[in-house]
Amino acid sequence: MGTRSTTPHERVVWVAGGLYVLLTLLVAVHLTDPVDAAVRQWFRPDDVWGPTQLKADRVVEGLSPTHVAPLLLVSGLLSALVRRSWEPLRLVLQIGLATIAVVVVTQLVLGRPDTHGEVARLSGSYPSGHTAVLLAVLGGSVLALAGRFPWWLWPPAILVDLVMGWCLLLEAAHWPTDVLGGLLASVAVLSGAAFLRERRVERVEVAVSARQR
Repeated sequence: MGTRSTTPHERVVWVAGGLYVLLTLLVAVHLTDPVDAAVRQWFRPDDVWGPTQLKADRVVEGLSPTHVAPLLLVSGLLSALVRRSWEPLRLVLQIGLATIAVVVVTQLVLGRPDTHGEVARLSGSYPSGHTAVLLAVLGGSVLALAGRFPWWLWPPAILVDLVMGWCLLLEAAHWPTDVLGGLLASVAVLSGAAFLRERRVERVEVAVSARQR
């Protein structure tokens, strides 16, 4: 009996998840602080708020978690109606809840202050919920509507998320590692969801094939 080969999505889960854990540990022991501080100063020198920050704020507010999260649920509902199956809705709920769980638990455990030294109640700066939720919504919507997440959709989805991250850095709303952490967390969750869906489809195909023999 041969061993099962790993799929691309499965490999991405291990890589993104491993990098997220490693980055989280580095943030927890403050090894990233010097780089974070230098990059923060480069993006928003001396904490000045000007026209650049105003433009960035429009992107951050327009694509905030509260604004984009409903799109994930809508895509799941639409796909469920078209396919006459609860599977797409279950998929988007899994992606949404898993992303929120990873972000919230990590924020609570680390309790990292933001770039102005403040820690929000029952929260923290690491990882960025803005970047994590935005990528989860983009990828989760594609998975729900198309039934898969082809490799060529990763670059544009991540590019949109990087635009959000860039704007967060211009505002000095997050540390650079907060942005990277949110992206890695969401990539791991999305890849995990895509991998589990592939396995479910394989099991169904095997069961159907066995009944037809």
